[in-house]
Amino acid sequence: MIVRSLVSLHLICAAAAFLAPAGRQPLLQRRVLLLAAKKKGKGKEAFVPYEISGDSVPMFPLPERRDAIQAHKKFGDKGVSPSKLAPGALDAHCPNLDHAFPGLRVLHLDPPVLTVDGFFSDAECDAYRALEHATETGDAHMLAQSATFSGASDSRTSTTWFLRYQAVPKLLAAVSALLGAPLEHFEEPQLVRYQAGQMFSWHYDALPPFHPGGQRAATCLVYLNDVAEGGRTTFRDLRLGGTDAEGRPRRVEVAPKKGRALLFFPRSGLGLGLVLGVRG
Repeated sequence: MIVRSLVSLHLICAAAAFLAPAGRQPLLQRRVLLLAAKKKGKGKEAFVPYEISGDSVPMFPLPERRDAIQAHKKFGDKGVSPSKLAPGALDAHCPNLDHAFPGLRVLHLDPPVLTVDGFFSDAECDAYRALEHATETGDAHMLAQSATFSGASDSRTSTTWFLRYQAVPKLLAAVSALLGAPLEHFEEPQLVRYQAGQMFSWHYDALPPFHPGGQRAATCLVYLNDVAEGGRTTFRDLRLGGTDAEGRPRRVEVAPKKGRALLFFPRSGLGLGLVLGVRG
């Protein structure tokens, strides 16, 4: 069996990910990340180490490795410029990442969570949303069951379509340029629609251990529309810095914004991987 790195692509109303063998981060990589956490920005640290803690359930326990690095709370939801990263800080996850990609920001350093505003234009978003009606042409077909591990058949109430590679050239080109990943490693693109009240409850975006062909190492979601409220992608165990209105540590959450891409790495050396969810 050939194990290769693969990139999974989804569009939320639209996403991208690639598969690779799982493994813990080497000690050298941890030292590079800690150097990045100590790098100064206007008199304050850009990144802050912390220990993962909080609630968990047997299906989704806390990760095996608890040491993490968040962006300083002064950056809020905007994230940190890649220029503040130490050289090689993200190499263990994506060695060919284009740090100069327009709009790229770092919301969380370890495990990495990145965003790119303006990844798609408004016109491109509208064109991709229309693909849900392309089933008759064969450019889209409805997904019966996701390979993503959620643990329960009723944990996902959104609607998903697989898309032909030929139907999404802009998505393929943009994600390939961002990740520096060859197109032959990409999974089949998906279009995901969340209507009001629909959700994808806590789940691992990593594939089940018995899945053939390798493991998903990165996922990139692209939001195709704005919403007034809800629709956030939430990482249960990762902290953004600061506290919410009830005094609890803020989780890393990414709000839908038309044309915004979200890039993260499902395994990230955290045992079974990141736990995340979406609620419309």
